[in-house]
Amino acid sequence: TGWIVSTLAGSGIDGEKEVYPCRYDPESHRDGVADKSRWASPTRAQVVNGIVYAMDGMNGCIRSIVNNTVTSVTPCCTTEESDVYIHTGPAGNGPQDMHVTEDGKWFYLMSSYN
Repeated sequence: TGWIVSTLAGSGIDGEKEVYPCRYDPESHRDGVADKSRWASPTRAQVVNGIVYAMDGMNGCIRSIVNNTVTSVTPCCTTEESDVYIHTGPAGNGPQDMHVTEDGKWFYLMSSYN
């Protein structure tokens, strides 16, 4: 008891709508003011030096939440033609885990689909 659960980011709209990665549906990804941000599948979070980092697995990226603002810290919505390509798909295939180093300078996405 004594726990408080709250939403840090995400608009919460379309909660019942089937979600697709932003490479197929650009509306699945939006940075900016936290409560207006859009996520496809946030599944992991890590706090480093007071900054919340969250993995948006279906969009294939890591995003930060600082001062009520969401920012993509790794490339999102990549395609086969991108310099960095993270495989994602509507079946939920994308990175399964993430890690941010203690200094907040290195970001790792772990995936078995690439």
